[in-house]
Amino acid sequence: DGVPYDLTVGLPTDEARDRPLARLAWLLAVAVPVTLLLAALLAYAAAGRAFRPLTAVVSAAETMTVRRLGRDRLPVPPTGDEVARVAATFNGVLDRLAAGFDEQRRFVADASHELRTPLAILRTDLELALARDPSAADADVLRRSLDEVERLGRLTGDLLTLARADAAESPRQAVVELDEAALRAVGRLQPVLRARGATVTISDWTPATVRGDDQSLERAVLNLIENALVHGAPPVVLSLRIESGDAVLRVTDSGAGIAPAHRPHVFERFYRAEQARSRPGALGSGTGLGLALVREIARQHGGDATLDPAPSTGTIATLRLPLCRDDSVSPDSSPA
Repeated sequence: DGVPYDLTVGLPTDEARDRPLARLAWLLAVAVPVTLLLAALLAYAAAGRAFRPLTAVVSAAETMTVRRLGRDRLPVPPTGDEVARVAATFNGVLDRLAAGFDEQRRFVADASHELRTPLAILRTDLELALARDPSAADADVLRRSLDEVERLGRLTGDLLTLARADAAESPRQAVVELDEAALRAVGRLQPVLRARGATVTISDWTPATVRGDDQSLERAVLNLIENALVHGAPPVVLSLRIESGDAVLRVTDSGAGIAPAHRPHVFERFYRAEQARSRPGALGSGTGLGLALVREIARQHGGDATLDPAPSTGTIATLRLPLCRDDSVSPDSSPA
């Protein structure tokens, strides 16, 4: 048309050509990882919310014990899914187990309680028969029968105490002079100790006051001394000290000690090493309940019981109880 115009032709430089590639590289290096991280966080949160009911069920199951079987139950989530059905089913199993344990505890407690009266009558009759100056043969039979009756009496008493402990019955909360209770336990054993030529030596003795049931604590000390006499060897040393705010009573014997294989099991109920089953001890063969009862009594009173090898030879049985810190209550206020 005769109109002049300009035509400009340009080619991209290297910098302009590489700019889109740089943006793409930044997108891949930053935006994609951030997106993946956000997606992973969202997935983790969703999974946590989905598994939260299952985590609660697992946590509750891990804290359950036989003693709290009648009270503890798994939480049932209101989701109506498989987790809720599993929790509800498991709670039903716990209900049946708790009922069975309760029935067993009642049977043991009732049987032990009913056996105490006839055993007391038998013991009295045997003692009266021995007092009538029988012949040597008859006296030997009567003494052996009296020993067995005493052993049955201890067994029924231990079973009754353990049944009460399993039922989570708290001991009486009275102020107890532990040193006096321990000396009473030694006094109860004096006739048997004299008959068998054994002694219990009192050493490193410090008066200590604790809170609990005096009869139960006396029984615990008695069982520790009996265990030292049956499974250990003289001399048997009884000590009482105050350590770190606790009353620490120790019974040390000079026997062969406890084999490492048996040491983790000595506080289990009815556990006895084979040599203890066959070897007659100073007080007759054990029942396998003495140390179990000691630990139950100690833990009911907020303490514990341990059995450790002595530095040279023998065994150290330790009963550790928290000291009574209530100065407003005197020992005379203990219930009868």
